[in-house]
Parts: sequence; structure tokens; C-alpha cells
Amino acid sequence: LTPVAWFARHFAGVLTVGAVGHLAWEWHTQTIPARVRGGSRAELVVLWVVSVAVTALLFVQPYPVVFLVIAFAVWSAARFRTFPAALHCLVLGVLALVLSLTDHGPFAAVEDPVAEVLVSQLFMVVVVLTGLAVGALGDRVDEAYAAVTAARAESAEQAELLAEMTESMDEGLVVLDPDGHVERSNGASRRLAHRVSLATTDTDALAELVALLRDPEPSHTGAV
Repeated sequence: LTPVAWFARHFAGVLTVGAVGHLAWEWHTQTIPARVRGGSRAELVVLWVVSVAVTALLFVQPYPVVFLVIAFAVWSAARFRTFPAALHCLVLGVLALVLSLTDHGPFAAVEDPVAEVLVSQLFMVVVVLTGLAVGALGDRVDEAYAAVTAARAESAEQAELLAEMTESMDEGLVVLDPDGHVERSNGASRRLAHRVSLATTDTDALAELVALLRDPEPSHTGAV
């Protein structure tokens, strides 16, 4: 069991410290956007205080409910960026490991000390991986939201540019929907509509102009 314990100890260390270290490097070298529906600093302080206190209480009481610590990992990763969430999960996992090794919590009931260490390390890895998984999912959601927002902004900019171009045209332009109603028009078409119609509103004048163009009266066209 000693080689297994040695491997588990190093695997847990590399996985947790390596993952958090990589996120720390990204945090300092890249611009990490905030969560779309992220939490405030006050919520972050409350999360740290409550999660550390509850984790300590869970490991000093006799009931096997330490899995509730994972809820704090989900809360942290869902509301905050991945690096702070991973750091928070690592602290909770280390706290749980230290309490277990000092004979607190349900893992202390394991008779074999090596097995106790393995179970405690496994719990720490589960907490950290939960935070990383939820954080990675949140990153993908934020990236998708940012892409959609950018696409909408680009479409709005193009629509505004098109509106400016059509409005500055000397030729009249009227766009109809499938039912024949006016969907878009420019200034030239509205001025023309008021010349051929006595209607007071642009909508009514354009409607009469469209009706005249689609079904011209012979008296207006010179046809016999």
C-alpha cells in the first residue's frame, strides 16, 4: 500500500497545486472577464467566512455529512471566476485534510492510517475538481454569451449603417413585408408619398403610394 500512498499523495499535489497554479498564471497574464451573473465582493467575503466555518463544523461533529462541502465548491465556481473559485476549493480541501489528519471528522474512523490519508486526499481532490468542472462550464457559458453579445452589437451597427445609407439616398426606397405592409422607408420615399397623397402621417401616405404603385390607376398612367 505504500507505493499507492506515495503515488496518491503526489498525484493529489500535482493535480491541485498544478491546476490552481496554472489558473494563477492566467490570472496575472491575461484579462479574465467577470462572470455574466457573477457575485459581488460582499458575497465573496460571505462565501469564504461561511464555507470555512461550516467545513470546520462538519468535521468536528459526529455525523457523516462532510459531502455538503461540495455545495460551497459549486457556489464558488458558479458565481465567481475560475481562479478565485479554485483557490477557495483548494483551501476547503486542505482544511478538510488537516482536520482529518488531526482525528476529526468521519475519515478519522478509518483504522488504517494510510487509508485514512488516501480517503482524505481523495476528498480534497473531489472538492477541487468539482470547482474546476463547474468553473470550466461557466467559462464556456460566458464565452458563448460574449460571442452572442458581440454578434448582436455588430448586427446593430450594420443595421444603423444601412439605415444611414438608405436615408441619404436621393431615390425613394420602400421595403414591404410578405403581407404588403411597409417595413422600412427612407426620406425620399416619404417626401414622394406626401406629394401624391393627402394623408397627414407617413404611414398612411406610404400605404397609398404603395397601393398606387402596385395597382396604378389608368388616369394616373396615361393608359387608355
